[in-house]
Amino acid sequence: MTHWRFALLLLAWPALALAQSPTAVIDDIATLQSQALAAQKRIDALYAEAAQFRQQRAIIAAEGSADALLIRELETQANDRRQHLDRLRADLAAVAETELGIVALMASMQQALAAFVSLDLPFATTRRQQRIRQLGESLVQREQSVTARYQSIIQGYLDEIGYGQTDEVTVMQVAAGDRTVPVLRLGRAGLWYVTPDGQHAGRYDPLLRQWTAGGDNRAIAQAQQVVTGRIPPRAVTLPVRTTTP
Repeated sequence: MTHWRFALLLLAWPALALAQSPTAVIDDIATLQSQALAAQKRIDALYAEAAQFRQQRAIIAAEGSADALLIRELETQANDRRQHLDRLRADLAAVAETELGIVALMASMQQALAAFVSLDLPFATTRRQQRIRQLGESLVQREQSVTARYQSIIQGYLDEIGYGQTDEVTVMQVAAGDRTVPVLRLGRAGLWYVTPDGQHAGRYDPLLRQWTAGGDNRAIAQAQQVVTGRIPPRAVTLPVRTTTP
C-alpha cells in the first residue's frame, strides 16, 4: 500500500509543478497525502471487516457442523433407546406368555397331585388334603410371585415322594365306629394294624380300597416295634396285595 501511495504522488507531481507555485504544490501534495491516508484507512477498515466476516463465517460453519454432529449423535442414541425399549417390550410380552403357561402347568400339576393323594393309601389324610387345598388357593393369589407358587407345587411333590421313603406308626381309624389302632406304614408298600391287646389285626387293601381283617398279629406287632425303635431290626413277613382281584 505504501508503494502505491508514493507512485500516485509521483504521477501527480509534473502536472502540479507546471501549473502552480511551489507553495501551492506543497499544499496540494499534503492534501493528496491526507486523502491517500484516509483512503488507505478506509481500505484497511474494509479489509479488516472482510477478514472478520470470513472469520465469523468460519466459526458459524464450524459451529453448524458441530451442532449437526451433535444432532446426529442424539438421533443415534434415541434410535438405540427405541430399539432397546422395543426389545424390552418383546421380552416382557414373552415373560407374560411364559408365566401364563407356567400357571396353567401348575394348575394341572396341582390337580394331578390331588388325584394321586385321593387314590393313594389313606395315611396322613388330613395333612395331605390340607396341603392340596393350600396349593390350589396359592394359584389364584396374585400377591405371590409365580416362582414362589411353583416352588410350593414342587415342594408338595417332594413331600409325597418323601412319604414313599419313610416308615412310621400312627394311630388311625380303621373301621366304622370309634375303633382307632396303631397303624404301621412302610413307605407305600402297605398299611397294617394290630390292636393294643394283640387280638385283632388287619391291613388296607388298595384294590378294594378298604380295611380288611386278618394277618399275622405277632409279625405286625414286631414290625411296629422295629419301626418305633423298641426292638432291634429283624426280618418280618407281612402280607402285601400285588395282584388284581
